[in-house]
Amino acid sequence: MTPEEELLERYFDAFNRRDIGGVMDCFHHAQAILDVEGRRLEGRDEVMRRYENSFASMPDCTCTLQTLIGHSGYGVAESLFQRTRPRYGTIVL
Repeated sequence: MTPEEELLERYFDAFNRRDIGGVMDCFHHAQAILDVEGRRLEGRDEVMRRYENSFASMPDCTCTLQTLIGHSGYGVAESLFQRTRPRYGTIVL
């Protein structure tokens, strides 16, 4: 397994444990993510706040890693995201 693949696995493991510190440790020092609405969130505080809000609003969410490739400083991961819709008690994939 390459270092890039190990990093991505650590991210998914931390995410599934809702370990915000562990998730944030997997980011580059200049954190940036795109949210589900396509907005760019930048900086440690903003990215961490997004994860905190996501974990609070979806306490049972999980990401099951499907595909993982990484080398030369780059990586790609494909996952299946799952959570329960509290209002309906149904699982969303």
